[in-house]
Amino acid sequence: MIKVKIKETNSNPSILHGNGKASRLPNGVYNNLKSKFLNTQTPIQDKNDNVTIVTWKGGKYANQETILETCMRYYDHPIVILDWPENKHFWEGSKFKVTGTLDAIKQGLVTTEYVMWFDCSDVILLESPSDILTNYQKHFEDYDLVFCAERNHYPKSDRMTAVSTDIISQYDKIYEYDNKSSPSTFKYLNSGCLVGKTSKLQEFLKEATIGLDEDINDTVMCRIAQYNMRDSVTVDKEC
Repeated sequence: MIKVKIKETNSNPSILHGNGKASRLPNGVYNNLKSKFLNTQTPIQDKNDNVTIVTWKGGKYANQETILETCMRYYDHPIVILDWPENKHFWEGSKFKVTGTLDAIKQGLVTTEYVMWFDCSDVILLESPSDILTNYQKHFEDYDLVFCAERNHYPKSDRMTAVSTDIISQYDKIYEYDNKSSPSTFKYLNSGCLVGKTSKLQEFLKEATIGLDEDINDTVMCRIAQYNMRDSVTVDKEC
């Protein structure tokens, strides 16, 4: 097992998400940590019957084992893999993380008290799902769901020129709120990692089902819903 320390927050994250360019730099921090994880992790049994791991997979990853699947194999933990929509551009397909996961819960594919969702191609679990759940229960007892945080405000409003003023105004208000809400540079919700209660996730996904006909992505949907439900859904800005 490897440990990572974030100097700014003096914390040891249980989950690493190398989203965007971070996971594509050949000798970058994420890829170095990924290599070290793969070379040092010892398989353990961690079949926790009280938590379901959910992800989405398709496209170029359809016929290969992703890093998340490797983690679940190491931890001997089952995983629910939902099919990423084919023949859609990335932002449009990403909305399935909201709508498809909501349908999966309604269809009984997620019946446990707790749920975790992770992007399949760039998320590394440095601790077992059971340990991650314990950390969540210890540090976020006042919240039903917690998202991971990132330093990058993504996507920026100038990338959504064709989006309705209603959504843009909500999104800009959230950006101002996030900038004021924490001294940490990890200010912004990242929709690639989530831990919490299944019942609240179902409620959250209903709240997040917005802008289906607009040129937005799952991050915008989740950031607006999290802001609207911030009393029970939070972002781990201390990492």
